[in-house]
Parts: sequence; C-alpha cells; structure tokens
Amino acid sequence: MRSLRERLRDLKSRPEIIKSALVFEDIERYRLPPDFTKATDTRRSAFVARWGDVSVELDALPIDVLQTRVVAEVEARMDLGALAATRQHEESERRLLIGALAKLA
Repeated sequence: MRSLRERLRDLKSRPEIIKSALVFEDIERYRLPPDFTKATDTRRSAFVARWGDVSVELDALPIDVLQTRVVAEVEARMDLGALAATRQHEESERRLLIGALAKLA
C-alpha cells in the first residue's frame, strides 16, 4: 500500500486506498505459497510481531476471487442507480444515432 500511495502521489493523485482483497484466512483457504518478509523493509519487525515471518503476494490469490472482491468493493462505493440510468441513457442515444445513420445510407 505504501508503494502504491507513493506512486499515485507522484502522479498528483490521492485516492482513498482501502485494504480488502487479501485476508489472513486466505493463506490457508487457497493454500497460497509463502514468501519471507524482506529484511530491508522498515515495517518488517511490526509485521513479524503480528503475523510471523511469512507473507504472501496479492497476485497469488486466484484471479476470480480477487476480481470478485475488487468489484464488490467498487460497487459498494458507487451509486448503482445512477450508473444504470447512465447506461440506459447511452443505449437510448445509441439507438438514435443508429437510426440517423441508417437514414443517411
């Protein structure tokens, strides 16, 4: 998260970053391959004290699980009614354009 926040800050972007994709229980549930914490990471001692000296990479999570979680988090923060209305409006305009183009042909 720290790295992502820093890279986005370099791009003049400061979105709210919410941890939601990988939880501790996933390690056992999906038998995720372990990776050892980096000795050079300044957060290592706090992490090891809380979780132990094994970590896992987010991309080890099955893609369908990751995708479902990310979509759920995004949709939980969206106005789905407004999205549906926008899609309906776009479809209506698309039909109008197709009709207008058909008259030109």
